[in-house]
Amino acid sequence: MAVQQGGGTGMKDNKVYVGWNGDHPIMQVDSTLLGKIFCDLFPPTAAQCKALSLDGGTVGSKGLISKGDIKADCSNIITRGGAYYMQNSDGVNIAVISASSGGTIQLRPLTGNAVVNAQAELHEYNQRVYSPNNPPPYPVTSVNGAMGAISIKDGFSTDGTGMNWNSAVSSLKFRIGTFTLSATPAASVTVTFPSAFANGCLIVIPVPDLSVGVGAASAEEQIGCTARTSTYATLTKGIGDNSARGGVYMAVGW
Repeated sequence: MAVQQGGGTGMKDNKVYVGWNGDHPIMQVDSTLLGKIFCDLFPPTAAQCKALSLDGGTVGSKGLISKGDIKADCSNIITRGGAYYMQNSDGVNIAVISASSGGTIQLRPLTGNAVVNAQAELHEYNQRVYSPNNPPPYPVTSVNGAMGAISIKDGFSTDGTGMNWNSAVSSLKFRIGTFTLSATPAASVTVTFPSAFANGCLIVIPVPDLSVGVGAASAEEQIGCTARTSTYATLTKGIGDNSARGGVYMAVGW
C-alpha cells in the first residue's frame, strides 16, 4: 500500500520527508528536521524519554511520587504512604518505620510495637525500654526479673581501723579513723582522713577509746577539733589533761 502525502483529517499540504541517515530512520517536514523515528528496532533511551533508566538515576527537585509501592530490591525496603516497609529475603514485610511532623519515629514490627520519640527514647507497648548505656531512673521495682523493692548499697570500705562510707541516697560522706595525743597538756595531732571529701568537712567528732591502746578511756578535759579541711582535721585536748590519750574520730562531709 502506497504512503500518501497529506489528505488526512487536520493535515496540511506540507511536504513530509522520511528517510535514512545511515543509522536511524528520520523525518523532516518542509525544511524542519524532526529527528529520529523510534521503533522496535530503534527504541528510545530513558534519557531521550526524560525517564529513569532500569539502573537508576537522579530524581529532580520535585521528587518521585507513586500511588503504588516503590521498592528497593537491594535493601528489601519499600515505601508506601510515607512509611518504609522492611522485608525479609522472602519479600515478606517484617517491620514498618514512619515519622511524624513532631519528630517522633515509629518502628512497628509485625509482632510488636516500638516507638522512638523526639527525645530519642525507645518505647515498646507504651513502656520505656532501657539498656546498660541507658539505665532506668530510680525508684525501680524489678531488676533482672526479680520483683519487689530494690536495695541500693552505699559505698563502703574499711581496713579494720579507718573507714570510708559514702551514702548512696544523700550527699553526706563519712570518714572514721584513729588518733593519739601525747601526755603534754593541750597537745594536738593532725589526722588525715582515709580519703578526702570532694567539697569539705562539716564536723569531726573525737571519742577516747581504749582499743587504740593509748591512755584511759575517759579524758579529764574535753578533746575537740581545732581545725579541719576536706582532707584532714586537727584534734586537741584540754590544757589540764596531762595523760596520753587515744581514740576514734568520725568525720562527716560532702
